Amino acid sequence: MSIYPEDFFKECIKDLSIPNEWENISYKNDACPSFLFNGWQIFINHKDPKQREIEEQLRFFVHKAEEYGEADLSLFLETDEFDHVFKFLEIEKGLNSTIINPST
Repeated sequence: MSIYPEDFFKECIKDLSIPNEWENISYKNDACPSFLFNGWQIFINHKDPKQREIEEQLRFFVHKAEEYGEADLSLFLETDEFDHVFKFLEIEKGLNSTIINPST
């Protein structure tokens, strides 16, 4: 892992097209970058599990942004599929297909 978190964070997302609507709220002491969308915080681990802080952890996980830093954080989604994140956010927003997945 790079000694500079921003270099490592760029490496974590280099294979993805992050939507412009997602606000980058990455914090240098976090293990991976994160983005804010509609009250949800989306963390994106490195594509290579060996580069993750916890190798067994899935690549994407989503929780309510207001719970960031809480000990009893509730994860609402954990997945290795980027498409699942978009589907989750669509369902949570109550829309059919207005969140555009830039990777499709």
